Amino acid sequence: INPVDGHLGVKETGHAEYYFTSNAIDTNNPGSGTAAVIEGTRIAGSSSPNFTVDVATPDLEYIGTPDCIVKCGVNVSWINDGGGGSDEVKVLLQVYKNGVALDNLWARAHLDDGPNDYPRNASLSGFIDLQTNDKIDVRVTNDTNTQDLLIEGFNLNLLII
Repeated sequence: INPVDGHLGVKETGHAEYYFTSNAIDTNNPGSGTAAVIEGTRIAGSSSPNFTVDVATPDLEYIGTPDCIVKCGVNVSWINDGGGGSDEVKVLLQVYKNGVALDNLWARAHLDDGPNDYPRNASLSGFIDLQTNDKIDVRVTNDTNTQDLLIEGFNLNLLII
């Protein structure tokens, strides 16, 4: 039995999550090839005291000590919300730490040419080294044109390992 938390062999190390579903708020595209923070009304999921989950901001903040490694998971369901445009768009989903894109957590996709098409799904999973006050957020990029994207469903979760 762990004398710190009383668990048998495994102690709670920390976790955080926010998500949204049935989102209707477009993520405005600041320009082709420019990353944008995902827009939507975030819902705080489960979290431990070593993370701050503020749904008014786009990030999860590690406020614990010591430094740690987290497993990061991201899931999106998204469409090209081009207002009836005819362009299929090439998009990028990427995790950022303290405003810097992480090379190990990204995915590319092609989205169909209009909002009436079925949403596409993308997922990411990888590891991130965190220090106290590090912030993690997720951004999307339309690499084709300036059409907005609609992220209908979204989940960002971190688990200290």
